[in-house]
Amino acid sequence: MSIGVDQADRSPEPRSFQPVIALAVLEEDRPHRVEVWDEAARAMTGIVLVRHRGQVHAMGSRCSHMGGPLDEGWVQNGGLVCPWHGSRFCLATGQVLDGPSTSPQPGYDVRVREGQVEVRRRLEPGDEALTPEKISAAQDAVEARVAGHVPAKARKADEVLFEHHQILRRLFETVEAMHPDEPERRDMMRLLAAELEIHEHVEDEIFYPAVRPVSEDVPAAHAAHQQLADMLALALRLGPSTPAFEEQLRALHQAVDHHASSEEQSMFKEAQRLGDARLRQLGAEIEAMLDHERESRARQAYRALKIRLLEGG
Repeated sequence: MSIGVDQADRSPEPRSFQPVIALAVLEEDRPHRVEVWDEAARAMTGIVLVRHRGQVHAMGSRCSHMGGPLDEGWVQNGGLVCPWHGSRFCLATGQVLDGPSTSPQPGYDVRVREGQVEVRRRLEPGDEALTPEKISAAQDAVEARVAGHVPAKARKADEVLFEHHQILRRLFETVEAMHPDEPERRDMMRLLAAELEIHEHVEDEIFYPAVRPVSEDVPAAHAAHQQLADMLALALRLGPSTPAFEEQLRALHQAVDHHASSEEQSMFKEAQRLGDARLRQLGAEIEAMLDHERESRARQAYRALKIRLLEGG
């Protein structure tokens, strides 16, 4: 696990207040872990609750520094201390009070109703809560924009991006299957790095701005791209025949697959609110940018590799 990368779970769930525990269970200054379900990630997200001086505070239970269990930590001077390396986070805001962590904890709003503690994911800077009115307005704006401007036979943006997700998955599998001392392994890793950078670029420049009016997942996706870039940079600095590289490659593969799966299960579905015509327009723009970004590379070799990877060869 790489140092300096935000290791906290930054799930956007729960988007509305959700009961998680009876208030009577919480003891003063004794951290207590609860979990909420993230449908997009198909996984539970941990939250640590702390009852302190008459108030209940909540933050992500996985330390942003190295993933330590904050629910096993302790309260000190208005902050929650991680038991692994001593990072201390403000109970009220989740901000770092003492390092080594450099990233704040995910925050949650808390309220008590009929003896039950309820939590809701707190919006972070750049996040926007969507309402039916905002979604409807975005759909009207899209319809006006795409009228008469849909390229013939264009594929939808989510279809283009899903295909590229599959290519990235195949590239990871190919690199992992190669012998550590195989000379071509470094070249394949460079191709994987280039494709991952291109993928993040087209999403950041085209897809995310377009779906932001209909999806609350965009800020978290931008943050995930930064984390993936950090992890990729570390992997590229390691020798491809070293055990450290193998560990970092597996971690990067898991992170990319988790990010891609989250997009496929959540953001891509929410993007359907834009309508078929707009998605096909975006798909054409994405494919054009993908081709443009690859122009300086061996395009014919890439096409052959793409076919082989998609066929599982």
